[in-house]
Amino acid sequence: MVNWAVWYTVDRKDLVPGCLRYRPFTCRICATFWVLLAVGGGFAAAGWYIAAGGTAVMAALNAIAMKIHQKKNTITL
Repeated sequence: MVNWAVWYTVDRKDLVPGCLRYRPFTCRICATFWVLLAVGGGFAAAGWYIAAGGTAVMAALNAIAMKIHQKKNTITL
């Protein structure tokens, strides 16, 4: 769900406000990573530490997978 929300916000509709037009908010990999970490922070604030740790691991693995996918599907000249 987070991947879809970031794709829709950043790539599809370009809903990022002008004051946030820099790397963590315009890069899909970066934005997905930081949104997932924020969700994990919400879990930690609620006292769900196992879910917070799982979300942090998922954020890191998702960022690695997205980077590998980007590298494999990019045409080099």
